[in-house]
Amino acid sequence: MYSVLHNVYDFAVKNSKGETVYLYSSVTSFLTVMEEEIVKQGESLSYEIDVTGLGLEKGEYTLEIWLTPKEGKSSSVEVPFVVA
Repeated sequence: MYSVLHNVYDFAVKNSKGETVYLYSSVTSFLTVMEEEIVKQGESLSYEIDVTGLGLEKGEYTLEIWLTPKEGKSSSVEVPFVVA
């Protein structure tokens, strides 16, 4: 059994000043793998992203996540969170 890491999405963590404090693709190596995911109308696609191991200081942050398709439009979402 093989586990293949490929870049379906990328994400950045930004501090309250809008500065990027972590960029996933800058610290991870990916293989180039062609994969097709079809999301029909009314369906959703989700990924779990764990930021607890990033060593973030207390404060307010924004997690920005975007898809990295080879072709077509990329979708993105921003989620605010607080490290207490």
